[in-house]
Amino acid sequence: MKPIDDPQEFQRIMAARNRIAASQRALSRKWISDTGVFAMAAEGIVHFVDDEYKLFADAFRAEAPGRLFGVSNEDRPPGWDHAVMVEQSTEDELEQLETEFYGQYFLLFSEDERHAVLFTQADYKLIAGPLPFLHRFFPDLSAQKQEFLEFKNEELSYRHTVGYEQAMETAVRFMNWLD
Repeated sequence: MKPIDDPQEFQRIMAARNRIAASQRALSRKWISDTGVFAMAAEGIVHFVDDEYKLFADAFRAEAPGRLFGVSNEDRPPGWDHAVMVEQSTEDELEQLETEFYGQYFLLFSEDERHAVLFTQADYKLIAGPLPFLHRFFPDLSAQKQEFLEFKNEELSYRHTVGYEQAMETAVRFMNWLD
């Protein structure tokens, strides 16, 4: 993993982040439409759960060869954003990436900008890309959608802020293509 220090490269990475992520909780509908990718939500109170390092590394290596970029996705003061490049999608590098962004919300995306994972502030992550990429995470996409709906209903069975509720509803809308 290597920090992006070159100002021009950094600006290019931030522009890609802004195309892909609409906010800390949502992907850009325009990016989804323009690239023809699909999105799936998964519970994720922490960035990577259990053996997800291996799952994510294998999926990116197989479906998105090339470099990956991790970039903070918070509303931060100017100059506080940072980005890193992951040259090889290995479990060790993804673990370093999680350490780099611990306590922050971040976007991980492929160099071709067609594969992305948004680690949100609302206890879920959005995984987006072509269908073969999603199937590496979720062999049964309908079952995953149902699992996320159950998680959302359980979470919203007690009081949350309006923003949290809207974030959960937004995540469900991203999955409506399964219907």
